[in-house]
Amino acid sequence: MNIKFISGVFALFVIGGVLLFSQMQTTTDSSPVELGGDFSVRTLEGDVSLSDFNDQLVVLYFGYTSCPDVCPTSLTTMRFAFAELSKTELEKVQGLFISVDPDRDSLEHLATYAQFFSPNIIGASGTKQQIDQAVANFGAYYRLVDQSDSAMDYTVDHSSKIYLIGPDTQLIKALPHSSSPSELASLIKTNLP
Repeated sequence: MNIKFISGVFALFVIGGVLLFSQMQTTTDSSPVELGGDFSVRTLEGDVSLSDFNDQLVVLYFGYTSCPDVCPTSLTTMRFAFAELSKTELEKVQGLFISVDPDRDSLEHLATYAQFFSPNIIGASGTKQQIDQAVANFGAYYRLVDQSDSAMDYTVDHSSKIYLIGPDTQLIKALPHSSSPSELASLIKTNLP
């Protein structure tokens, strides 16, 4: 075959690919997905919805009480962040710890566990459907990992972010696990209703 012919065909493929990619870029909606939305979970005091806290900021964390490291660390971050708030500021904030392990975390145990970290944190859980909705609304995740050779039978992999949610149930910001209490407190103060 002629080298010029092969080069010409190759050039047409390259140009066509560039034009196709360019067209795809202009027709695809690349706007960020808004996270948030109402959900309901169960607490020892009864069912609550995120919208029940519509005059407060909600500081939300997904985890489970048997978690050996990231859950207690994140709840401690929440505790010390709340300690940096004035009484008036703290009245406008509600902590919420949602267990993604309802089979092992009873509502009684969750209430005690959450209160250990702060009286401003509510322990909650729910059915798989309720948990999955809450997790999906905020782009979180969890999955059960079989540990049949362990006394625990399974562990739970889960996201480790702290979610700050506005009174409109929309996500303001998801803070990484490494955030300090002062960073969380500052973000809360900046967004107080």
